[in-house]
Amino acid sequence: MKSDNLDDICNFFDELSKVELENLIKKNEDVKKVIHQASEKGNLRLVKYLIEYGCDVNYSDYLQRTPLINASIKGNLEVVRYLISSGANIGACDKSGSTAFIMASKEGHLEVVKYLMEVGDKDVSKPLIEASKENRLEIVKYLISVGSVKEVKDDGGNTPLIIATKGGHLDVVQYLVSDGAYKEAKNKDGNTSLIIATKEGNLEIVKYLISAGVDKEVKDDGGNTSLIIATNEGHLEIVKYLISAGADKEAKNKDGNTPLIIATKEGHLEVVKYLISVGANKEAKDIYGSTPLIIASAFDKLEFVQYLISAEADKEVKI
Repeated sequence: MKSDNLDDICNFFDELSKVELENLIKKNEDVKKVIHQASEKGNLRLVKYLIEYGCDVNYSDYLQRTPLINASIKGNLEVVRYLISSGANIGACDKSGSTAFIMASKEGHLEVVKYLMEVGDKDVSKPLIEASKENRLEIVKYLISVGSVKEVKDDGGNTPLIIATKGGHLDVVQYLVSDGAYKEAKNKDGNTSLIIATKEGNLEIVKYLISAGVDKEVKDDGGNTSLIIATNEGHLEIVKYLISAGADKEAKNKDGNTPLIIATKEGHLEVVKYLISVGANKEAKDIYGSTPLIIASAFDKLEFVQYLISAEADKEVKI
């Protein structure tokens, strides 16, 4: 059965007897599949037809999504209400492990989220993670208001704050911090929200987190501070801001690399120039005893060599 026009299907059903409808729906897989389109499109009349005449209210599609999940994704509240009143399984999951509640949160359908919460889905942890990832501020606010734990973590150890930071969602970041989220939480890689914001090159979130009092010198598992990371990525404006905020210019990671050494190794000449202009130690050594000038020479970085010599780096130093 072609299902491009759902109203045409309704009109066709109108012309059939009850027995004909029941036989058609029970025996024809294509007809059963129409319930997913009807749920997605919010065609309550057709959904009712299909359910009343024998279609399984929990009939799943190729993604293992039930009509309830599909209706929730699209925010079709009336269809959601009807499906639940008809026995839809509120806890059914699709292939990704997502329920109707999770998908409604992810897509930002607040009224559907509230209704699903009202009728019994109280697991608000994963919905909060998804809402934070997708920048659904109103959903985040609601889920926290009904008891979602702000420090819940995904499989990578990321809290909603870290997730929102990675996505560049400043409004969500600000709300979570203002509501007491732990600003120094680390994921499984040892990254805090500040480290993540620095890696992503998001200056506005970096500024906000610093203003909110995060630790500027916190280190990831490699011993890298946010300033070291910013130099590694070549994020000059973040480098400038962190130094203006008092970040340690001589901090070292586990390999003994300072921001200046890292900037030299990674080929960020403008960062090198800036660091030296604000007094970074030109003679700092990594764990192998190499200074920025030695490193630049070893990797044939002529511009760096010329600049470092012009900045009076020690030409006689040896490993």
